[in-house]
Amino acid sequence: MPLALSRTVVRTDACDTSSGLRTRQIHLDRALKQVLDETAAACVQFDPESWHRRFDGDSSTWVIPPTVPRAWIGADLVRNLSIALSRYNRHAGADSQLRLRAAIDHGEVEQDGQHLGGRPVTTAARLCDCDALREAMRANPGVQLGLIVSEGFYRDVVVEGERGLKPAEFTEVDVEVKLFRGKAWVHLVDGAAQVPSAGAKRPPAEPAARPAQSNRIKSKGNRNKNVINNLNIQY
Repeated sequence: MPLALSRTVVRTDACDTSSGLRTRQIHLDRALKQVLDETAAACVQFDPESWHRRFDGDSSTWVIPPTVPRAWIGADLVRNLSIALSRYNRHAGADSQLRLRAAIDHGEVEQDGQHLGGRPVTTAARLCDCDALREAMRANPGVQLGLIVSEGFYRDVVVEGERGLKPAEFTEVDVEVKLFRGKAWVHLVDGAAQVPSAGAKRPPAEPAARPAQSNRIKSKGNRNKNVINNLNIQY
């Protein structure tokens, strides 16, 4: 068996593909593949053909080598994905709009052909499926891309502010999915900076100065819904 190597994992999942007729589901699966292919094509300087890219109908998992800077993944790759998504939706009908949830984590990944193993693979999948991100997307139907990053990725990459990453645009959440329990950070990519509920504070750009009581969205319960409904998104 091959040894695990340091990698960044990007998981994407299309929203609401199970509703409607079979033809709509198939159309959105094809649309996701088109958007992901365009996103990869925009990353040509980092040889995306060498990445592990697994497409599973309405979801995908990308495992990206350490030769690609993680700040570039969190900023530029996500931006390329948003641009490709906007290009598709601009010409799609109301029933064919594609909205995505995306999750990022990094760490040791074991790869054997098409088979993947490691905490980042599981964490990215759980984050992408968590209630906090799903509820944020449901509460803001005009947002086409919702991003969630692990606590480690936020701490190691986002707070450094490279490539235009802005920590203040991320909101801390508590995630409970299956056996996974942990914290993560949500950013509605094509919306304005999130505005938390009254009295809550966002972390400043400098991590050392971040207040102990940060804005949180609980993944379950009414408090989560109340905070999400107070997000102020502009288009």
